[in-house]
Amino acid sequence: MLYYGYSYLEKIGMNEIDDAAREVLNRLGVEYIVLKPEPVGLEWLPSLGYTEKALPLIERFNRILDELDVCCVVTTLGGHVLAWNKSLKGLGVKPAASFVDLTSFVYDWIETTGVKPVFREFKRRAYLHYPCCLGRKLNTDVFAKKIKGLLSMIPGLEIVETIYPEVAEGVASAWEWSPCALTSLKLLFPELHSKALTEELRPDLEELKPDLIITPCARSVWSFRSAFEAEGIRGIEAMHTANLLVKVMG
Repeated sequence: MLYYGYSYLEKIGMNEIDDAAREVLNRLGVEYIVLKPEPVGLEWLPSLGYTEKALPLIERFNRILDELDVCCVVTTLGGHVLAWNKSLKGLGVKPAASFVDLTSFVYDWIETTGVKPVFREFKRRAYLHYPCCLGRKLNTDVFAKKIKGLLSMIPGLEIVETIYPEVAEGVASAWEWSPCALTSLKLLFPELHSKALTEELRPDLEELKPDLIITPCARSVWSFRSAFEAEGIRGIEAMHTANLLVKVMG
């Protein structure tokens, strides 16, 4: 497989997630490669209106995937999964490999190989966050099944979900403001970013009282942490699933 997105994680200061993701793959015995330099951000060009310029670049990247003969492209960034699938489809390019998030990949690996890692007990009350790209636009039911199936293997971990049933069922958006999208707003209007995100979360946090937010999207971790620090929210930690897995995998 190709591991993708490490250069973006470095840019936003989330190297800890990159380290954890690689460690998870190493502990599972997964063979993976990386591209240096990595064409990070290329997948967003068509949606930004640069269709003609993007086509030859994306076709070239697709040929590289074909030559490498990788089974899939795995990333810790949910938005990249959506963007690659959307861009390739929109440009009429047949993907040389599937694009998948790390959490779903680990779940599929365990199900396919039948080798379940030994997970240590982890007694935390975790609020499960579905990223906008994965949770609402790439088959919500399948994704929810996989992430909850993986987390349910961890003894002691209590998962809570939003108090809004229409959101839990995938009928409505998880938030008016997406934590992923707000990472861009954070750079321009940091105060608006933090207030918008924390106010959207407040009803869930006050009623469910989690001490941890767990998400498979690195951008969301960055967004949550920034907002919580700016608004003085204490007692709740934002963590990527990769970091959680490293903590509990024997």
